[in-house]
Amino acid sequence: MADLNGFDANALPEDPLVRSYELLPDGPLEVIASASEMRESKSGNATYLEVELEVVGGDHRGRRLWDRFMMTHQTSEKAVEIGRSRLASLCRAVGNPAPGDSSDLHGVPVTAIVGRETRKDTGEEVNRVKAYRPLETPSRGGRPSGSPRRLWER
Repeated sequence: MADLNGFDANALPEDPLVRSYELLPDGPLEVIASASEMRESKSGNATYLEVELEVVGGDHRGRRLWDRFMMTHQTSEKAVEIGRSRLASLCRAVGNPAPGDSSDLHGVPVTAIVGRETRKDTGEEVNRVKAYRPLETPSRGGRPSGSPRRLWER
């Protein structure tokens, strides 16, 4: 335990990043992977990589959302195929198609295409990342989709 005698939260201003848990808007958001860890499912028959994403651009800067990528499953090869395919999308977006560790995906801005879906277990509407794309900015050498690559660009 830690002694908090003398601490009074009322004497401090509210943190500007503390916001309601309203859903993020559908569409593209600039995010970075800020943390990740391998977890076991509640049933114990699967493992997944959970990635914490932080919004780093736009009106929702500082907000967080999480994505899960199924890595093993005792009864559903399809779930693993989908999870690994989605993880491959994130790896390509950060420019590291063969990371040695999930932390290799951290800190690189990407575009996450965010949508909403209803949880089957609670009926609650939640945000879900539908896809990842490389962030196309002048600093990353982005060019409009479908434009030809110049000879000096590799």
